[in-house]
Amino acid sequence: MKNVIKLDVYHSPMELEQALQKFVHYYNYERYHESINNVTPAQKYYGKSNQVLERRNKIKLETIKKRKQNYKDRKSVSEIILTRTGSLKKPKSAVGNNFTTAIKNQKN
Repeated sequence: MKNVIKLDVYHSPMELEQALQKFVHYYNYERYHESINNVTPAQKYYGKSNQVLERRNKIKLETIKKRKQNYKDRKSVSEIILTRTGSLKKPKSAVGNNFTTAIKNQKN
């Protein structure tokens, strides 16, 4: 509140009242509160917090399920290497390969 209300300069009491109303609306209807399971005070007061939490849990479970399926569907790195090269040898890293060695030799 002090960052929103106290740091601004208000030229009339009406401006201050409007700023306070705006802040109270934000605080009660838009800002999630960790102490009440990341729902807004309005959701908690009007009994909608359980619906919100159930919907979030459903989305979370669906996301986990999709990620697991994506992980199972993708080829592992070793399968890709085996397909491309015919062996399970890992490719050389970019450090010390022919390209970087050639550049060093040109500088000398």
